[in-house]
Amino acid sequence: MKRFSFARRTPSHLVGIGIALLTLLLGGALFSFILVTRSAPKTEGTEEVRGIAGEVALHRNEYGIVHVIASSDADAFFGIGYAHAQDRLWQMDFLRRVGQGRLSAVFGRSTLEQDVFLRAMRFDSLAARLYRHSAPESRAALDAYTKGVNAYIDANRGRLAFEFDALDYEPEAWKPQDCLLLQRIWAWEMSSAFTLDLVLSAIADSLGNERTRALLAPLPDNDPFYAPSVMDSLLAQKPKQGFIVPAASVLMLDSLQQATSATIPTATSSIKSHFPLLAIAQSIQNVRTMSQMRGSSIGSNVWATRPSSFFHQETDTLSDSVTAQNLVTPRILPDRYQHGALLANDLHTPLSTPTRFYEAHLTSPTLNVVGFMLPGFPFVLSGRNDKCAWGMANMMLDDTDFFAETLDSTNLKQIITASGSREKLFFITDTIYVKDSSIAVVDTRYTQRSCVISDLPTAQTGLLKGVGVRNSTIVNTIADSLAKTSQKPLQTLLNRQKPQNRCITFSWTGQYMSDDALAWLRLNKAQSHEDARVAVQTLGAPAINLALNDSDGNISMIPCGAVPERLERFPFAGRAHPNFLRHGADTLEAWQRLVSASTLGELTNPSSGRVIAANNRVTNGKQGSEPLHLSLLWDSPARAARIGEYLQDFEHLSARNMAIMQTDVVSHYAQMLVPTLVEALSASEATARMRPSERQALKFLATWNGELAATSVAASIYTVFLERYTYNTLADELGEALYRNYAATTRLPMRTMLHLTQQYNVNDSTSTTSSAWWFDNKATPRMESRTEVIRQSFSEAIDILLKRVNTDSVGAWQYGRIHALTLRHAFSEQMSSAIPASLRHSVESGTYPLGGDATTLYGGEWSFNGVGTRQFAPTVGSTARFVCDMQDTLVYVSLVGGNSGEVFTKAASNQLPLWLNNVMIPLSMSREAHSSFTRRLLLTPIP
Repeated sequence: MKRFSFARRTPSHLVGIGIALLTLLLGGALFSFILVTRSAPKTEGTEEVRGIAGEVALHRNEYGIVHVIASSDADAFFGIGYAHAQDRLWQMDFLRRVGQGRLSAVFGRSTLEQDVFLRAMRFDSLAARLYRHSAPESRAALDAYTKGVNAYIDANRGRLAFEFDALDYEPEAWKPQDCLLLQRIWAWEMSSAFTLDLVLSAIADSLGNERTRALLAPLPDNDPFYAPSVMDSLLAQKPKQGFIVPAASVLMLDSLQQATSATIPTATSSIKSHFPLLAIAQSIQNVRTMSQMRGSSIGSNVWATRPSSFFHQETDTLSDSVTAQNLVTPRILPDRYQHGALLANDLHTPLSTPTRFYEAHLTSPTLNVVGFMLPGFPFVLSGRNDKCAWGMANMMLDDTDFFAETLDSTNLKQIITASGSREKLFFITDTIYVKDSSIAVVDTRYTQRSCVISDLPTAQTGLLKGVGVRNSTIVNTIADSLAKTSQKPLQTLLNRQKPQNRCITFSWTGQYMSDDALAWLRLNKAQSHEDARVAVQTLGAPAINLALNDSDGNISMIPCGAVPERLERFPFAGRAHPNFLRHGADTLEAWQRLVSASTLGELTNPSSGRVIAANNRVTNGKQGSEPLHLSLLWDSPARAARIGEYLQDFEHLSARNMAIMQTDVVSHYAQMLVPTLVEALSASEATARMRPSERQALKFLATWNGELAATSVAASIYTVFLERYTYNTLADELGEALYRNYAATTRLPMRTMLHLTQQYNVNDSTSTTSSAWWFDNKATPRMESRTEVIRQSFSEAIDILLKRVNTDSVGAWQYGRIHALTLRHAFSEQMSSAIPASLRHSVESGTYPLGGDATTLYGGEWSFNGVGTRQFAPTVGSTARFVCDMQDTLVYVSLVGGNSGEVFTKAASNQLPLWLNNVMIPLSMSREAHSSFTRRLLLTPIP
């Protein structure tokens, strides 16, 4: 008899469906893995290529650092071009598209506004002119590099970086002028004046020049013992708590060259622009954010010391006339303390993946150089060769001015010049291709100075945002075409602008001709201190402070780059303030010429035995000196002072100690600000009203040493307080929009708040120069004091931390919980809806607690405008660190993330744990590949 079972059985067809789904899932995973890893560079074997005369070997270690060995300079540059394309081709192509204003062709409608602005800037035309201006040896190096890039592209069509697949396009051939295009994009990124001058001009429109000058507060460094200038040979002392900045600040340059005998006009009223200045500034900021140019302290620290130097307080204040040979007495030292000239450089750039810089070693019979490069540019920008080492820091030069031009009301195609004559505007029509949509035809007006930059926000907000870009539709943003002779399109444009007879242009040092490629090429090959000094004289933009040392023990700090010569004198009380909108029709407000920064002199073998640059003021100028104005946009001197303090504290100097300094998170700025905060909060009437969490938080601050370690509780309290304190002091006077744009450049509100705090005088609240006016809340009828703003801001900070950290246990409020690092890819900027969120997140790093801020050597700048989980998150840091001892055969490097841009490969991220734990990678200066470089790809010439 058949027995029946009531046990459940899985139908066979469901089993089959499950197996099929699992197979599909595994197949999809395998396909995805192959798709994202097929572009991983070939690092072993042999490749036949065209464009080289002999064999080129590309050796790599486990971190993807490449050592190119070739039999000629040309082949070495070919090899590094090939390696850059292997590791960073999409990053190079992306930045090239930024410079060309061609993002919409691959990202679609979401980047059209940025393209309108970038196309008007004409970086591509500028690069073409720079290439024609370059010396034959510069062009030869760029040409060889370009052949290497294209050799890789041609040999790997269909299996390039995954970003090309995700966006469904392939890169065009590289051109030698593209190298200079990327170099100028880098210079533009380092120019803070390009946005700040517009913002400050808008504030001056609102509050007047006198009030606005308070937001360019004098730095707390006119005491030479606190923070010397870059060109000052004295070492800094620790800051004085309660230090008061004198009312009259000295920021001008010493007289080094007679500029002109022209008469400087008397002060007149400032220009009321009536232009959408904030809209222009916001357009620029949007472009920079989309291009991963986040943050504002794009700077760096660099310093060098003489061989076996000892630093002691009793000798630091001696006159510079005392020679280094007499001051630094030779001593008998144990071998382990002997060293050559030391150099340390940490480059502060946006914290992103891939990072800006690339580690490489190039060797040929006449070249042996190792250090950091910009992918797309074939020279080492921070590194060393057999005889010399160099590093750089942004000079923070005021390299941009904006001009209000007067239009001829009878002919809108002309502007009126200073002499009363007419200069014709000219027009360029651009066609911007938009992926999966249509094209946009953009007519842009130009003067001899630049594009009419005030047209751009009008075009974007007035037309582009209101027009749906559809297939077969042409969007005309300013005029239909050049063929039209009618002024009607221009009249329509100008009707949106008030007044109608003005427009804005600009001057930027990066627009002018220089042979930067020649400077870096010759520096890479320099065989003496003198060779290196001469090499950098052709640098144009960006302006930098270059630290240099050599194997003979010499050290120097050399200002490099082009400096605009203006006629006005400090303190800029008249119309021609260098950070406000200027009169385009006044020849005395125009730039007279560009002057080489070499006219500032140099600091060589100073008596103190060291040179330091940390984006601080270049010179200790004197009021009434010659009118070669450098900047009012310096960083806080806190980092420069901390370097000087460190150099005094070390009994013995070494490369190891230099590396320790680079990871320091003690802030002189916090040490100066916090005592005032603690004093205001410690009054009995204040503590009586405090909540328990506030009392506990105050105890942490009262005993804090200013160290912004990731584990510090006081650091998180101080940071959130600083954001609230700044907002509560400035936002009611500026208004929300002006405040947000001003606070976007972190160093300015930080400088201003220290100045206003220490200059506070309640008895002078009505003066335009009084800090008390800023602390008053304009929304209330009574006069608030600094103490009230401090207490309010502190209470708000505690509320934010209670919510953010989600615990009332103050001891758990560690800084790293709010200041956490995530390395973000360009896809994270959500430039295209075609890029799925899952892909955007998959190309980001994990999240890691981080110390430091904009005032510490370690970096870690956070934005005053951060929102959500990105509030207080680090945006800029010391992404590339370099240390060398010229007596050693090793150099030491560290790079955030990794050397490769292939984000799904090991070399894209395996340096991040080292970077986070302050571990540096040693690289040999040997011309032969070190044994740790275990992989070799041999490029052989095709007959």
